[in-house]
Amino acid sequence: MNITHELACEERDLMGDAKTKVRFAQQFCKFVTGHFSKRDFPCWFHKLLSSTFGLDLYSQYSRSEFYYHFFSTGEKQGAFLRQCLSCSTKSDPVFSFSDANKCLQKWLDHNLILAQVIEYHQHHSTETEREILCRLVEKYGGKHVRQILHLLEDNFPEYDGDLGDMCVQLGADPAAVGSWPDFKRKQFIELHSYSIPKK
Repeated sequence: MNITHELACEERDLMGDAKTKVRFAQQFCKFVTGHFSKRDFPCWFHKLLSSTFGLDLYSQYSRSEFYYHFFSTGEKQGAFLRQCLSCSTKSDPVFSFSDANKCLQKWLDHNLILAQVIEYHQHHSTETEREILCRLVEKYGGKHVRQILHLLEDNFPEYDGDLGDMCVQLGADPAAVGSWPDFKRKQFIELHSYSIPKK
């Protein structure tokens, strides 16, 4: 994750239990930049997080339930970050974490964390789909599907579809196309390039 702005959250700027608030804010940043790894989600952090950013409704959730509800998928992580960014920070900082939350909102906003998380999961999802499809096609036929993909990407660098869409867009069964000689596959791709989605 690309972090251009460091967290600006120091004890002298916070009210109430400033030491705990700084520790919480630092752990929050570590958790988010570590792609929401469960190992960066200790019990003490879960307890504090579930009472901040308007998440009080979920404070009765166990650590595992809370993690699954907010962080188990890219979509859930995005929704969590939107909640953090939109949460009001007007409550009294002596009795709440509103001042620490405000620091974290600035950090999230300045570093475009939500956009980075969305982009990471879109890229990761495409790569995962390609790997799965390659394994399936290799198992059930079309052992040359990787060559087709490389041929397509070499000849049409503007192509932005995933591997599954490729065969659909080209109107061919991957197993059948995979058995063709290289020159025939190349011709097929060239003839059908108009149907390949552009960026």
